[in-house]
Amino acid sequence: MPIIDGSSGIVRLDLGNWSQLDFSGGGVYQFSIGNNASAVFSGGRIGQISSYQTVGWLDWKPVGQHIEMICKNYDYNTTTKKLTGLWGNDTTFNIQLVDVSGYDLAINNIKFTIIPEPATLVLLGFGAVISRKKRKVL
Repeated sequence: MPIIDGSSGIVRLDLGNWSQLDFSGGGVYQFSIGNNASAVFSGGRIGQISSYQTVGWLDWKPVGQHIEMICKNYDYNTTTKKLTGLWGNDTTFNIQLVDVSGYDLAINNIKFTIIPEPATLVLLGFGAVISRKKRKVL
């Protein structure tokens, strides 16, 4: 069955009850995440994500999200509800978020884990080495 960009894959994948998913590749047109299910996304082609869940709130920020996105960067357009960004393997994603009536907005149910760029990691490591050497000198 055709899905995204002319390739094939799964049309719809429903996660319910206490199911868990780690998704790092392949193609799924629509993920439907409900009940107490959880999902971690770190790659692949995804057309839509709908979330039939509520999250907790602390200081006006969502906590206890059920969906984690591991990526280098992301942007969310509040008008079109499109989530775009770059996976860790430098491929892009363009996901339509679907809000479900009676539940929290899909974007509020996503926790983003940002993978630092290699140059940033090198600079952090270099800074740690320098600060360690300065402590020994003192």
